[in-house]
Amino acid sequence: MSQGYRMRILGIMVLLTIIQLLLGGAEGFVLESLFPSFERIQTVQGITVQTSVINQIIHVLLIFPVNALVTTYSSVCMTLLYFDLRIRKEGFDLELAAQKQASPERV
Repeated sequence: MSQGYRMRILGIMVLLTIIQLLLGGAEGFVLESLFPSFERIQTVQGITVQTSVINQIIHVLLIFPVNALVTTYSSVCMTLLYFDLRIRKEGFDLELAAQKQASPERV
């Protein structure tokens, strides 16, 4: 089904991956700058890493909604791509299919 459209599919998948990486990276950078999940403390034995559970919880609570939105957006884009390719390749008509589903068959 994808013959002749493979570069378009690959391009959309790469673009969606870049969007997800940029948003995730930017959000992680900002959160780590504002709420560091760990800090280095100088002790007698040397440098010790102390984690901040509260800041890690804040990270999870703020990252989850963004990831959910990006994943939903990617799923919608891939669904629209599927229907676009089906319309282009098979001449599939969504409006005609919806009318067939909506109208009761008369005997």
